[in-house]
Amino acid sequence: TVADGKLWIGGDFDAADGRNRTNIASIHAGTGSLTGFSARVNRAVWALADNGSRVYAGGKFTTVRGQPRNRLAAFSPSGRLHAGWRPSANKKVSDMAVTPGKTGLFITGLFTSVSDPGGPSRPRNKIARLSTATGKVHSWVAKNLTISSGVIGLGVNAIGDRVYWAVGGPDWVAALNINTGARLWKTETDGTVNEAVEMGNRVIIGGHFLLVGRQPGGAGCDTQPEACVRHVRLAALTMNGVLDQSWDPKLHGPKFNGVIEWEGVREFLVVGDKLWIVGEFFKVTDVWQSYFARL
Repeated sequence: TVADGKLWIGGDFDAADGRNRTNIASIHAGTGSLTGFSARVNRAVWALADNGSRVYAGGKFTTVRGQPRNRLAAFSPSGRLHAGWRPSANKKVSDMAVTPGKTGLFITGLFTSVSDPGGPSRPRNKIARLSTATGKVHSWVAKNLTISSGVIGLGVNAIGDRVYWAVGGPDWVAALNINTGARLWKTETDGTVNEAVEMGNRVIIGGHFLLVGRQPGGAGCDTQPEACVRHVRLAALTMNGVLDQSWDPKLHGPKFNGVIEWEGVREFLVVGDKLWIVGEFFKVTDVWQSYFARL
């Protein structure tokens, strides 16, 4: 995420640009040089987001600068750890997204409960909404969605009046009402969806899949492949979750013993009518583009 002219990065590392940085760092966006920010996060940071006045982090960590922070933390743009914003999740936070009004923060991960700062634990199955100001857990819950066991990946994005939630393992992407949590649609795939964004009148999804359901609802593509269409790692849906079969950029990656095993799309950025994609691939629609491309 970018805040106050700085690019914030997270992960599982102990150095950046040859300097000691533990799992989180910031870089001057204009020059690419490392800033003086150093936070000593004890375990991996897997998610970052900002609302213009704070930067939020999620992951597997339990301390930041020696202070207890259970998988969630907030910083000022200059890098100061926020003392009062202290919600906690009982397991890993994988992704997060700030609401368009910047007052809410959606988080997703392997957790089954989330706690207010200094408050009680509240049951939340893999997705929750928090206040960006206080960290308090919102009453919002995802409705009419069953999360089975074996979850291996999750992603979330908040756009307009919708939350797009992707779940890998069960393998689907869903649109939910941002205010009520009501399910608008759910479209099946046969692999993890890492990212979902709106682009014009389409929802673009990317990830580690080969098949996408023609229509929302129904059985999964693993159990009912005849209801799905081959779209390798990248696909477009209508705003109602119906597969747009005319949009098929055809990503290519390496094969291992004749089997497609490369990761595919990891992240999207939409700028006007252009879609930037980052991930593991080496060709897009017969044009050589390794790991980074624009459509």
